[in-house]
Amino acid sequence: MTLRVLCLDHEGGRGGSSRSLAFLLERVDRQRFAPEVWCRHDSALRRRYEVEGILCRVFPEMPVASLVSRPTRNLVILARAARQFIKAHAFLRNLAAVIDERFDAVHFNHVGLWLVAAYLRPRTRAAFVMHIRTRPEPSVFTRFQSRLVSRICDHLVFITENEEKHFRDLGGTAPGTVVFNVTAHVRGTPRPIEDIPTNRFRVACLSNFSWDRGVDRLADIADVLAAEGHDDIVFAVAGSMELAGAGPLPGRIGKLKRRGGTFPDFVRERGLEGMFVFLGHVPEPERVYASCDVVIKPSRGGGLWGGGPWGRDVIEGMSHGKPVIAVGTWDRFVETGVTGFLQRDFDAASMAREIRRLADSPEVCRALGHRARARISELCDPERRARELQAVWLRAMRDHAEDNNLCASLTLSTK
Repeated sequence: MTLRVLCLDHEGGRGGSSRSLAFLLERVDRQRFAPEVWCRHDSALRRRYEVEGILCRVFPEMPVASLVSRPTRNLVILARAARQFIKAHAFLRNLAAVIDERFDAVHFNHVGLWLVAAYLRPRTRAAFVMHIRTRPEPSVFTRFQSRLVSRICDHLVFITENEEKHFRDLGGTAPGTVVFNVTAHVRGTPRPIEDIPTNRFRVACLSNFSWDRGVDRLADIADVLAAEGHDDIVFAVAGSMELAGAGPLPGRIGKLKRRGGTFPDFVRERGLEGMFVFLGHVPEPERVYASCDVVIKPSRGGGLWGGGPWGRDVIEGMSHGKPVIAVGTWDRFVETGVTGFLQRDFDAASMAREIRRLADSPEVCRALGHRARARISELCDPERRARELQAVWLRAMRDHAEDNNLCASLTLSTK
């Protein structure tokens, strides 16, 4: 029997969670599972799904509510979500009907779909699985979210042990399994990006501008390097650099935001434009990795990305044989002196010093990159992780059937 799974994606190729889902689904046993994807945005991933024979449909009206670290901001997010739900009433009714008619399970690819899951739970009979990919700041909102998710979902998927522990600390009780994100299957050799110079040491950052992700810290690091005369180093930054949607920002960058400026404007005001190449959205991020020597992720501690790093940019950079320079405490992926440099508390001078060391020692950079690729190949093997996800789906269906006094004939075997 082929089991039908509807995967709801709050993005659709514009973020790491969408890519992570796609790479997992590519390795799912299609004899046993028939996945289908509904997402909010069109992208190159839709065409990738088509190549794999996976139906992908786009529904921009799909509501989403991703809670953040600032409690007052969450009130705005929830008010916006309420308006989205009113506009999406017809979509949600149709979604519930389609699930009941065609699917055995629903996989919510991000906790931002928690309100959609809450709407669907009393209206459908399918099993619910939700991917927990973030670590939101503890608050009355995130604690309520964690408890609600636990009531409506049959099983959870955590991308590392950190997300699971954090979810439990917030009061979440639903059963869950850690399934690391997987590496991408790259078709052919990635074509380098011509705008990234080849005669300088190239540091890649792949992230839309975010205060939590510490993108602004790149300017502090560049400031140190520029003061020391290291114009042989360049930061290649992929992603949207708009400040408008980044929430309240402090100091100089906050004033620039209020004037309608962008992060490139901030860099220019500090006289650092010669050390940056801004690429905008890059549909094929593997081209950025192919064009650079090292990946950097100077995230702020706490909030959504505290404790890491382990995001899509880190995993893909390491899989392309690039060492990673990052801020965090969890060293399963990035380990100082083994696969890169992990700094517990951000210090621009120390991070600049590490970049200089790698720029001056190509053999060290290559050795770290080789070990980074080997570690990700072991931890993020697509075949093994896909089997783990299949086991989660089967367990969720079995548990849901038992909870609802239905005939449970499913098995957890993943042979």
